[in-house]
Amino acid sequence: MANIIQTRPLHPDQEIISNASGCEVQVKKMSKYKLITWVMHQCGRAAVKAPHELQEAVVQIAQNLIYFHEQEI
Repeated sequence: MANIIQTRPLHPDQEIISNASGCEVQVKKMSKYKLITWVMHQCGRAAVKAPHELQEAVVQIAQNLIYFHEQEI
């Protein structure tokens, strides 16, 4: 993930912090839509750690995806 984030930045003002599980990207301010869209495009390789409202928004979208895909099975 770190290589992807460095070659295709999430945000011009991002800060990348390496940790034991990979890396963390910190952005002070950006649009909710852009962040959620980016996280969903990572197909489970990225997660929102804060703020809580954005975590809930990503969870809701994921639950909707599961619900609608289960209807098709």
